[in-house]
Amino acid sequence: MLLKDKTIAIIPARGGSKRLPRKNIVEVAGKPVLDYTVKAAIESRLFDHIIVSTEDAEITEVAEASGAEVWRRSDELASDLATMDDVVKDVLKTFNSNYGAFPKTFCCLLATSALRTTEDIRNSFSLLKQGECDFVMTYKEYESSPHEALRLDENGHLAPMWPEIMFRKRWDRPHLVKDAGSIYWLDTKSFLEENTFFGSNLKGYLIPPERAVDLDVPSDLELMEYYMTRRSRE
Repeated sequence: MLLKDKTIAIIPARGGSKRLPRKNIVEVAGKPVLDYTVKAAIESRLFDHIIVSTEDAEITEVAEASGAEVWRRSDELASDLATMDDVVKDVLKTFNSNYGAFPKTFCCLLATSALRTTEDIRNSFSLLKQGECDFVMTYKEYESSPHEALRLDENGHLAPMWPEIMFRKRWDRPHLVKDAGSIYWLDTKSFLEENTFFGSNLKGYLIPPERAVDLDVPSDLELMEYYMTRRSRE
């Protein structure tokens, strides 16, 4: 595998979304949400290419106006069945075809997590060390302990999901956290070999709640609007 000493940002942004239509370019505090992610990537000064992968004409227009390159994906890769892994592999394959090698490292930034900062991108990148840490992702804390989950069956009956853990003291439970869906740094060689974002030598970078909102439903949009407006006043 030939590797080029380049670092690229990949921003997946398809046109279709069910629960929050057009969520990759919905307006937040007067700007398309995609614009915040592209601008944060530009301001980090870490990337040789900032690539938006989309099939959508309107997203293409927004991405180019924000300063990103647009690499068109197929309609198949824009379907509900396509995974983020599939989209990233498509961009890496195209990069290899265009430049004769794969980029050494890449960062996947989700457009719908626009509250992350340039410093978050830089600080999470600093954790990436080949052979010691080949994968980095942002994480957030659960609002309440997931060990307290109750399983609901079809008859409406409840039972503890993990009874062997649920009744332990909090300090005696494993510390569980959640993928924040914001920033993913990957060593390209390791990603292509392990075929997952959750590879070996994975480290986490904590994102606080006010920077961890990911647009998925309309209530997320209201919360992001609040935090983005508050940030603009600081």
